[in-house]
Amino acid sequence: MKEARIGMSLDQLDRIVHDFIISKDAYPSGIDFMHFPKSVCLSVNDVVSHGVPNTYEIKAGDYLNIDVVCYKEGHHGDNSAMIFMENEDVKVAPEIHRLSQVTRESMYAAINECKPGQSFKMISEIITDYADQHGYFVN
Repeated sequence: MKEARIGMSLDQLDRIVHDFIISKDAYPSGIDFMHFPKSVCLSVNDVVSHGVPNTYEIKAGDYLNIDVVCYKEGHHGDNSAMIFMENEDVKVAPEIHRLSQVTRESMYAAINECKPGQSFKMISEIITDYADQHGYFVN
């Protein structure tokens, strides 16, 4: 996400995502889902999932998961992406890059098996097995 910048607060990024969703005649589904107060989940570094945007300012070396759920024309869409907040002096640790790569690969391995009648259990087993083969645990 090109709008995310070092020095920006998570609240500022939440506002950018919120405004973008609204500009597309959609609604940020996260607002008030199980009392979630914001438009987007922003999980920084060791936050596993569903981080709540706040005044934290993004630093060089942070890694940030952006999880967006929105509603448009009768449908909810959900997506998530990991971004690395790096500059020429400070990089995200290589093991975090590897974790991100393996999780993306596990997702695509499961997508490749999606078809009518496929059980959700099979999809989750593919992801779990792939992660396990690479030394990771699925939460």
